[in-house]
Amino acid sequence: MKTMPVHNNHAGLAGKRILVTRPADQSNEIISLLQHAGAEVVLFPTISINPAEDWTACDDALDNLDLWDALIFTSANGVRFFVEHVKEVFPHLIQKLQNCTAYAVGEKTMAVADSFGLPALCFNQAQNAEVLAEELARRVKGKILFPCGNLTGDTVKVRLSDVGVGVTQVVVYQTLPYKPDNTDQVIKELKNKHINAIAFFSPSGIKHFLDLIPQSYVEGCAIAAIGTTTAAAARSLGLFPDIVAETPDSKNLIKTMENYYRDRS
Repeated sequence: MKTMPVHNNHAGLAGKRILVTRPADQSNEIISLLQHAGAEVVLFPTISINPAEDWTACDDALDNLDLWDALIFTSANGVRFFVEHVKEVFPHLIQKLQNCTAYAVGEKTMAVADSFGLPALCFNQAQNAEVLAEELARRVKGKILFPCGNLTGDTVKVRLSDVGVGVTQVVVYQTLPYKPDNTDQVIKELKNKHINAIAFFSPSGIKHFLDLIPQSYVEGCAIAAIGTTTAAAARSLGLFPDIVAETPDSKNLIKTMENYYRDRS
């Protein structure tokens, strides 16, 4: 059982066992925050994040980098896989890339961009694709390159095209289903009501969780969603979040969870 130890027995989440469904290699921050808040963490990743299979569209865009007026990133994964590919295949473009105008959704995405030497203007309040499109429409003119994942919708592209901003989406990573080794043990824990809350971080994570776990076993668990998009996806799949972080970042999720349990103490 992939259970993480408790760091603080007197904090806001003390005594709570939290199931974390984020990919294992991207869970360090949320695990650390939960532990410091007193929770016992059970890691149960239901998706994996991998490089794109086909880089043709991205490479074509990079061959014509001067055509783009700006880059937009809606996730840390988009930044990481895009820049790492540029470093590997187009190393001569790194300096030019670092001089491009870039926009990032959320502080984490901005921080990852900055770690690669790619300064980006942060949209903290862009909670979903619709809000992002409205923000960009006010600030950006010309043509935008949008490195993203295989499950990214076309809302931003369509909304911006309506106001004369051209957006080209290029897939740089793919989200795939993942079955953890501890699936049978987690099912047993849920059946025995030993899990207090389940934390979800993306619509795909919820979908693949429900492919692995009978929905009836979730009854009695608090459902936590990071951001309004993930919360909406949960509702559409029959899970109704008790805890919703209005902005999609881990610290806000922990604060919202602590408030939820404090109000019930």
